[in-house]
Amino acid sequence: MHLGPGESGNVFAMLFSSHAMNGHNRPPPLTILCLVLLSSYSYSKEISSEQLVERQGLKYEINSTIPFTGSVTHSRFFGWTSKRINYKDGKLDGVWEDYYDDIPEEVLQQRSNWRNGVRHGATETYTLNILTNTGVLTERKNYKNGKLNGLYETYSFEECGISSSQICSDSNSSLLKEKRNYKDGKEEGLYEYFHENGQLQVRGNLKDGIKEGVWEFFHENGELLRTETYKEGVLKSRYENG
Repeated sequence: MHLGPGESGNVFAMLFSSHAMNGHNRPPPLTILCLVLLSSYSYSKEISSEQLVERQGLKYEINSTIPFTGSVTHSRFFGWTSKRINYKDGKLDGVWEDYYDDIPEEVLQQRSNWRNGVRHGATETYTLNILTNTGVLTERKNYKNGKLNGLYETYSFEECGISSSQICSDSNSSLLKEKRNYKDGKEEGLYEYFHENGQLQVRGNLKDGIKEGVWEFFHENGELLRTETYKEGVLKSRYENG
């Protein structure tokens, strides 16, 4: 028997009503197992993007009147998968993965989380290492209800001489480059920037996206270079160390 998304609910009702007609108050274990399997199926169905259409802002399978729930794959170049996107009730919901589409392996380029049609949770970006054909984490940020919220980190990596958007290294590691914090889409709280050797270079705080309080600047050896004091984004004082 083939079930479309959402149709499993009709089968649930049929199983329960049939059992109730026989005078039982509690469904037997076999019925419960069927319900679990059908529910899992309704959320794990995977189709290609060609089988999906949009109507009034919601995604549907072609010839279906029920908003789509499940996973959709997009393909390019010899059928290689370039995207895998999840939907619930016709809206983006769950994990969205983008892959580098010029190589046959599913090498992750970006992974984001969605809820009810907007970004919600972590989004991670990966840069391709052309020597190892793997993705190296170079950015991680967090969203809440579609707005940047929480920690935002970027990482430095060894760039290729021919392209600054790719990595040429035997190592798949990256170093923390920058840390920001956001609240409701605006920078808020601690900001840190790091030298290429991993030592802290800049540290300060922001309020509503502007500098506030004491900002510290450091040499590559970790020694304090200078301090600056801000109020509502305006520099009030500066102290050079030595």
